[in-house]
Amino acid sequence: MANFSYGVIAAVGVLVAISLGFVAMDPDEIVAERAPEPAAMPNQPPVDEVMVVESPPPVVSMPLGTSTPECKADNTCYLPYNLEVAAGTAVTWTNDDTVAHTVSSGTTDGLTGLFDSGLVMPEAAFEYVFEEPGTYDYYCIVHPWMAGIVTVS
Repeated sequence: MANFSYGVIAAVGVLVAISLGFVAMDPDEIVAERAPEPAAMPNQPPVDEVMVVESPPPVVSMPLGTSTPECKADNTCYLPYNLEVAAGTAVTWTNDDTVAHTVSSGTTDGLTGLFDSGLVMPEAAFEYVFEEPGTYDYYCIVHPWMAGIVTVS
């Protein structure tokens, strides 16, 4: 029985010594020793080369129901009706209606020929990059009451 008591006392003594060693250490050193090195991400550019996008790209919706002239009264045929963007910005028009539409630069008095989406089918989209500052009118050739404006600064 004496050997058992000495064994327990020795084991407790070792555990106390180990515990005191950890208590005496700075907690940051313990964590730093255990923390693994971060793995390098393959084919990732350095942080200073990553492009930060501050906001989502501008989207103009052709909402449900714009195939009837009622949207003309409150300029809701394209939403937003007047979109303001910086030069060099890509604008996307999405057809959220159930019929085909166009996004054609100009007015019902005449096309400017700057951009023309052709028919944009339901659930499809059209994108155009506005390089130069200015005010750009556009409309739907199929539904000429649908009109909108992009203002580029």
